[in-house]
Amino acid sequence: MSDWIAPAPAFSSKPSRLPRAPLEWPCLVRDRRHRDPAAPNAPSRLSYALITYLAYTVYLLILPIYVPYLVFQHYSTPRPFDSWTLSKRLNTRLGKLQVWLVAWWIPPTPKGWDADDDWSWPLLPTSGSAGGGGAAGPLAVGQGYLDAHTRGLIDIEVVKLRAVDREYIRGFADVEGVSAEDRPGIWITPKAKGSAVDGSEGGRTGVRKAKKGEKVILHIHGGGYIRGHPLWTPFPMDMAILTQCRCLTVNYRKTLSHATAFPAPLLDVLAAYMHLTQTLEFAPSDVIILAESAGAHLALMLSQYLNDLAASGSSGSQEQKGSDAPQLPLLPRQPGCIILSSPWADFTLSYPSYESNAAYDQLVPIRLRRAVRSATRHYKPEARETRYFSPCKAEPEDWTYLLASKGKGDEGGQGQGGPRTIPGATAGASGSAEVERDSGTKVYVHYGGNELFRDEIVQLGRTMREAGVNIRLREDPEGLHTSGMIGSSEAGRIFRKDVLEMLEM
Repeated sequence: MSDWIAPAPAFSSKPSRLPRAPLEWPCLVRDRRHRDPAAPNAPSRLSYALITYLAYTVYLLILPIYVPYLVFQHYSTPRPFDSWTLSKRLNTRLGKLQVWLVAWWIPPTPKGWDADDDWSWPLLPTSGSAGGGGAAGPLAVGQGYLDAHTRGLIDIEVVKLRAVDREYIRGFADVEGVSAEDRPGIWITPKAKGSAVDGSEGGRTGVRKAKKGEKVILHIHGGGYIRGHPLWTPFPMDMAILTQCRCLTVNYRKTLSHATAFPAPLLDVLAAYMHLTQTLEFAPSDVIILAESAGAHLALMLSQYLNDLAASGSSGSQEQKGSDAPQLPLLPRQPGCIILSSPWADFTLSYPSYESNAAYDQLVPIRLRRAVRSATRHYKPEARETRYFSPCKAEPEDWTYLLASKGKGDEGGQGQGGPRTIPGATAGASGSAEVERDSGTKVYVHYGGNELFRDEIVQLGRTMREAGVNIRLREDPEGLHTSGMIGSSEAGRIFRKDVLEMLEM
């Protein structure tokens, strides 16, 4: 398990030369009349159930030929790496075959996964397959949480995350036809055995204000922006128990239609961040963003958007001078830590590892391209090259806002420098709110050496390190996508050890 840098891949490290902060989004957003006509829309659940049924039939017909071929290939050719066992080869290749057969269609949200009408706990959707569509009995989404809740390990509460105010929708997020909406968030609170949830609100985690110095996790799940649910893996629960921190995981909108494509997911996670820092008054420096895969991509986008909001909302900024945009009542600040497992960092899918690792990773490029087309339908194709959609193509200067501010008047810290108003703070006798100097954002990135995203993740880490960001990049040399999420594995053990060290726990 290597710490920081893998052997240098054979690709150019020259970052994108497209406009830097603030990006000229009006030039990159499509007119509503000219939205991408080829962007895929999710079919109905009935149609997708039929598609998956036919695909599974074809899959069963192929198996008698494909499995012997894979076994023969395994024993007749040298293994590319030691952990590439027959079991792993079969599981990976057969899984990829199943996904490939339906990759031309983006899956609809399975029944119950969105929970727009009923946000009560338990939030246990039912569906036939992980891709969504069928109805063949209970899926294991959330069952582990119910079991842990029954055993007294955690408390669960579903809360409504209020839509962000219109004044916080600017630049990238200001797209006609996509609006901010209330979304469900799920609180996961670890409990000491036999104890009750601490708080004066009848045990309700979602309304309990932050204690001074209390850390909190904001979890953003993966799924390629077309699948996924906050409880579909035990990852956020495991990390909440490990760190003994409350964890808020948000069920953001999937980019399956014109109304839910970007910037919809960004507005949803921004609502969760504002809930923590403004409603519950957590200091941003005490917020730990935990995310995997596409969720990690969204975490990086949220961080960049917070910086651009601060730049555009400050009365002293160049962007604000001469602009009709109102000054923001509270300037958003960066979280204290960003912890990422296998972040998707390139919407152009252009790095060499997409080919060199295609045989080992479970991700399917065809589906990723369809997901990108659906997610970016409101933006011109060149927008995919920007730091928002492809953070690995950012320049070092684009990440300097993550650095600690050096003092009053310093322009290098957090993009703006100097002290920041603490969200939720009230004005004192002097008429000014309590302020806190930015101490910078710590970044931790874990990835697999044999995953599709390897090269773009390495490039992202190099650029951040060149910018001076406090980053630790950890490679699992023979690992695949999100290998650090598996708590029982060696990669998962090291992931958790690194997190505790970073958080000084």
